[in-house]
Amino acid sequence: MKQVGALPKQSFKNKAEFMKFFPDLKVVITDGTERRRRRPQNREKQKEFYSGKKKTHTVKNLVVTDQKKKIYLHRKR
Repeated sequence: MKQVGALPKQSFKNKAEFMKFFPDLKVVITDGTERRRRRPQNREKQKEFYSGKKKTHTVKNLVVTDQKKKIYLHRKR
């Protein structure tokens, strides 16, 4: 994917807030995935990174892009 400039925000509360920043955007492509990671030693961190779906500790990645491969949001949690 091509990197084009800096992203305006790290996250958006809802679709309306996202569209406020990108009013001309008509089509978006959203892709999310979970990647395995080592189990954190801290108990609170373990809860934060545990995925009930995968039954292991993961990092969640989300990318929002358009048909021209311009990235509008990349979040890692």
